[in-house]
Amino acid sequence: MNGTRSTGVARRLALAATLLVSVGSTAQASINIPAPTVLQATVFTPGLPGQLMMVFVSVLGGASRSPSQLAFYQNGVSNPGVNIGPAGTGTNPWVAAPNSTFIGTFLAGTELIFGDQFVLGAGPGVVFSGNPARNPRGKIDLNNWGTSVVFEDDGVTPFPGTPAFATTYGFEEEFRNGGGDYNDLLFTVTARAVAPEPASMVLLGSGIVGMMGAGVIRRRRKA
Repeated sequence: MNGTRSTGVARRLALAATLLVSVGSTAQASINIPAPTVLQATVFTPGLPGQLMMVFVSVLGGASRSPSQLAFYQNGVSNPGVNIGPAGTGTNPWVAAPNSTFIGTFLAGTELIFGDQFVLGAGPGVVFSGNPARNPRGKIDLNNWGTSVVFEDDGVTPFPGTPAFATTYGFEEEFRNGGGDYNDLLFTVTARAVAPEPASMVLLGSGIVGMMGAGVIRRRRKA
């Protein structure tokens, strides 16, 4: 009898352990499969209000199955864009050599419009950042990944070269089953505040000195 009970207890313990392992594996898989949770329809120039910012863009690569090219549309999507960085090779994934392109100086808060020019089976196409109405499908085709890790198509392998300290943006070229992974073309946008010109600093210094002198004269007259 004791032997039978021991066997039954052992079986139940083994089954419980199997269930725990199974649940743990499922939870881990759900954590490893990424999904863009914060979709950002626009890219704004970083910085404090009123600041002039020098903006730089770096192309990281992507998991596109077609050649793709990042472009900047300073004059709106109805005008030709300016190509930025290296073009994709159509291999999956492809990693761009280190690069950085200065695209201009903008006031903080200015919208920067980017486009992903690509070629699929149906022919060439382009998707834009910003208002979804710019895109053929009417969908948000750009995701703000923040500083989180971006994964390849398998949802497990981190995309090589994705910086952990910079905000990464990713385009989606082809929605499948209503969703996308937003890793077809990856890039970062960074900005540096424009330092005041030396002439402006001289004028500022002269103004401060003048104010100090006026204060000294007033105090002498009162004395």
